[in-house]
Amino acid sequence: MRLSAEGERTIRWPRSAFWLWQPPELRAGLLLFRGLEPQRRWRTYATLLLDVAARCGVQRIVSLGAMLADLPHTRPPRVTGSSTDPHWHAQLEAWGMARRSRYEGPTGIASVLLDAARRRGMASLTFMGQAPHYLQRTTNPAMRQALLTTVARLLDLELDVSPLNTAVQGYVRDTCKKVSQQPYEVIAKSRWGCNGSGCTVISSRYCPNRLRCSVR
Repeated sequence: MRLSAEGERTIRWPRSAFWLWQPPELRAGLLLFRGLEPQRRWRTYATLLLDVAARCGVQRIVSLGAMLADLPHTRPPRVTGSSTDPHWHAQLEAWGMARRSRYEGPTGIASVLLDAARRRGMASLTFMGQAPHYLQRTTNPAMRQALLTTVARLLDLELDVSPLNTAVQGYVRDTCKKVSQQPYEVIAKSRWGCNGSGCTVISSRYCPNRLRCSVR
């Protein structure tokens, strides 16, 4: 429920959207999808989404996501991936990015969707970026840039991600300021390294000296 400028109450329903990109040359295009995780009827949701993909001629699916990791925000995000396509998986192994998950437990809509795609004979690939564990529910432009760069490399796309550079620099700068005000986020200069361009921020439990974070 939202209020308009005139004070009128309106209901905003969750929306899912598709975008189609077709290159000028005779190459495979892209069907892009973005949506919120549904609250219920996941199998129906996955079936309907894959029906649209099938009608558009989709043969392979790429899923992008992020996971929390012990990694500071001042370092480039690390991206790993896995694929049911042998060629894609071999490429990931050659790049040192292959990941075979041994996770067991509750899952999300992305896993349900990819499992349904596998049962239909659609190959899939999942890229996961590693985000700092102390920055949950935070917009991370560095993660977006890393994921898009990796996808463009794999699919041989000419994708300019430089417009995100300013956002990434601002993200690092603003996060350093916020972390410096938190007593449990620290910088260990001697062990983790700190140069003139910035310091490495880590959780206090990984800092042998339990130093307070300082921002240059």
